[in-house]
Amino acid sequence: MVALPRAVDVEKEAREGGSIVCIDDGRYPAVVISSELKQNSKGTGSMVCLKTIITSGKYKDTEFVEHLNIIHPKDQTVLIAMQTLANIGKAVGLASITDTNQLHNKPYVIEVKQKQRKNFINNDGEEVDMTGKFESVIVKRLPTSTGQAAHPAASSQQPQVPYQDGAFTPPVPQAVYGDAMGAAHPVANPFEVPK
Repeated sequence: MVALPRAVDVEKEAREGGSIVCIDDGRYPAVVISSELKQNSKGTGSMVCLKTIITSGKYKDTEFVEHLNIIHPKDQTVLIAMQTLANIGKAVGLASITDTNQLHNKPYVIEVKQKQRKNFINNDGEEVDMTGKFESVIVKRLPTSTGQAAHPAASSQQPQVPYQDGAFTPPVPQAVYGDAMGAAHPVANPFEVPK
C-alpha cells in the first residue's frame, strides 16, 4: 500500500505503460497484487513498484512488475507514472486514486504486445546486444466486461473478494476523491480532480 503524493484523475491522466516478461500478444485477465514504495537508484525520487499478475489461461500467474516514478526531477517521468496509475484506476472503475491499495485485487484486462528489447550497458561497462530478443509490454488496460468502465455512481455495492487461486468477484467501482497533494513534487498540475 502506497499513499500517492497527489490524487490521480483517471479520466485526464490515462495512458499505457510497460513490463519485463515475454508472452504471446493478446488480452489477459489480471489483478494488481502488490505495490511498494522505493527510492529510485539515483536517490532523486521515489517509485511505486506495482506487481500485476495474469489470473487465468495459459499464462496464469505471469507477473508484470512496473516501476512508476511518482516523485522525480523530470516532470515527464512523473506524468507517465501518473498516467499508468490512472489507466489502471479507470479500468477498475475508480474516479480518483489516492493510494495504490485502491487498485489491489480488482480485476481488469491487460492487452500485451511484444517489442524488441533495447541494448544496455551491464555492470562491467559492456554493451549487451539484445538483437532478436523481445519483451512483452502492457499497451492497454481495459475493464473486465463491457469494454468501458462503469460509472462509479451506477454500481451496486457488492463485497470485494481478494484474488485467491483465480476466484474473485467483479470489482465494485467507487468514487474516491482526495486533494491533489502536489506539494511532495512541485510541478504544474493540469490534472486537478474535478470538484
